[in-house]
Amino acid sequence: MLTLFFCVAALIFPLFLSIDLAYTGENAKLYFGVRLFGFIKLLSGYAEKIKEGFAFHLSEKKAYIISYKDLTGAKESIKPFMDYHFIKIRTVIETGNTDGAAYPLAAAFVSSYINGLVCRIFAHKKPYLVLDNSFNVYLDRDVFNVFLKTDFVFNLIMVVSSVIKIITEKIIYAIRQRKNKN
Repeated sequence: MLTLFFCVAALIFPLFLSIDLAYTGENAKLYFGVRLFGFIKLLSGYAEKIKEGFAFHLSEKKAYIISYKDLTGAKESIKPFMDYHFIKIRTVIETGNTDGAAYPLAAAFVSSYINGLVCRIFAHKKPYLVLDNSFNVYLDRDVFNVFLKTDFVFNLIMVVSSVIKIITEKIIYAIRQRKNKN
């Protein structure tokens, strides 16, 4: 009975996942980190664009390459994550130009305007979502950096149900393809 209680509790216990992304225009790399409950490191590294596609470096000796050809069919294979709820999104955008302040200020203004629209839309659809966005403008310095930190919550029941949905859809699709061939 106690084992059953712990199994059910593990399925419904909320899991908080934090994803940190940082793009630096200076070296054109996207750094990433994934943590569970904000302190248990699951994954970290950086991604960069290469001639064949994208290289994801997880350590000095371990990297995964995803070619452009593999990305063409990715849209159909990725299902939307409707059961996972974002609870916090924090962004910092840094822009600067040595030619003057016009372009960085215009970029910050447009980004701020879009941010305001997004905040108004999400205020009605997801009132629990915390959006914190800031913009830094530098004069006499060429800079373009984007930092993103997001937290979302889910539980193992959501993960299991998503896997079951995906498998069921694939089985139904295979059965329909088989019927159409006959």
